[in-house]
Amino acid sequence: MKYRHQWEKCITLYQKFIRLPKEHPSKEEAMFHLAELYLGLSKFSGKAQDLKMAEQMAGELRMKYPASHFVRAIEDQLSQNQLRTPPPRTPSSTVWLNTVRYWSYPDYTRVVFDLSKEATYKQQKQSNPESLWITLYNARLVQDLDQKIITIEDGILTQVRVVQETPTTVRAILDLGQVADHRIIHFSDPDRLVVDIFGQESQPPPEMQKPPSREISRIMIDPGHGGKDPGAIGRKGLTEKEVVLDISLRLKDLLKKNLDKEVWMTRDRDIYIPLEERTQLANGKQADLFISVHANAAPSRKARGVELYTLGQASDSAALATAARENSIQEGSLKNLEGVIGLMLADLSIMKRFDQSLEFADTTRQAFLRTLGARYDVVDLGVKQAPFYVLMNANMPSILAEVSFISNPIEERRLASRAYRGKIAQSLFEGIREYLMNSSQGLRVQSLKTLE
Repeated sequence: MKYRHQWEKCITLYQKFIRLPKEHPSKEEAMFHLAELYLGLSKFSGKAQDLKMAEQMAGELRMKYPASHFVRAIEDQLSQNQLRTPPPRTPSSTVWLNTVRYWSYPDYTRVVFDLSKEATYKQQKQSNPESLWITLYNARLVQDLDQKIITIEDGILTQVRVVQETPTTVRAILDLGQVADHRIIHFSDPDRLVVDIFGQESQPPPEMQKPPSREISRIMIDPGHGGKDPGAIGRKGLTEKEVVLDISLRLKDLLKKNLDKEVWMTRDRDIYIPLEERTQLANGKQADLFISVHANAAPSRKARGVELYTLGQASDSAALATAARENSIQEGSLKNLEGVIGLMLADLSIMKRFDQSLEFADTTRQAFLRTLGARYDVVDLGVKQAPFYVLMNANMPSILAEVSFISNPIEERRLASRAYRGKIAQSLFEGIREYLMNSSQGLRVQSLKTLE
């Protein structure tokens, strides 16, 4: 509700009813909801023009349907509203820094600052000793964090200190070791700053060392969203989080029954896992393949089809919109993410993984056409690139599959059925199996036991 473009999306959906004839059964209620939406938006925006639009729509409703119960309802809301003139701009409420978390990897360390809301911040590099200062404005520390020192000592980051520098500013000081670069990304829902500190690759501890062979033996499945994050929601109320979890569990069963591989999931029930932790789970399990499963959504209910993504700069505006929705980050952060990815792809080792991911995505796309397409009409949207944060820093070939559009009435109805979900899981399985075979891994593949 705090983002204007989300209000405007809802307003656009109702505006099409305004052109209907007066006697149409939906027009009266649509006018009421439009007035409600503009009134609600005015409370968040503080703009007199939004309130004026609400009053104008209420006036048109009164003129066209004077006996309607909707007239009294919207007039009651308007009379209770105190926003008759734009309110003075006041400072935003205090941002609380609630917790600090971190993970260490061989070549980078990730620190996450969990916030109560979006924060304005400044970053500064300091020398003698080397450190990164992050200053949060209009911010406060929870009581047990003030003056806290978090010792890390992983060769990249020595420690993190957080202090209440003034009554309205918080400073986080990251004491650095051998550091090549860093990046900071803000995420919302919930709000947090994710800081990645990159250093020269060091020898990982024994429990994180990969065997010399690159044989693919571990597969990580990532069902998108979950818990308090429902993902996209269809018109009939079907949620992305429940669809992709069911598909992923089916995929796991197919892989366990037909391939002699270890199979892991970032979540196997309805819980919330932040994006930065999903990558950590894949790297921590030393996964050799990573597949993130999602259901797509678009403003147009006509949009439909299957598309596979690899990490990269957005192929087109639709790919960028999909990444923005799945990432839950601001537009500025998304552009920053694209710039970081452009620099990453100059690294030859990352480019090799990128090429492997493209092959994995195309193999899976073809599997969808053969398997899902044998029973359903499949719209092939191809293989695309986009700045998906869940694919960043993954130490293995990784793809994100948008298996259908939950915003499309036909595909939402299909996604609600066991048969369709089973075919999607089978398509993903066939894509993985063919990729493994093409990689000449000498797999022992049993006959496929299709899940009903």
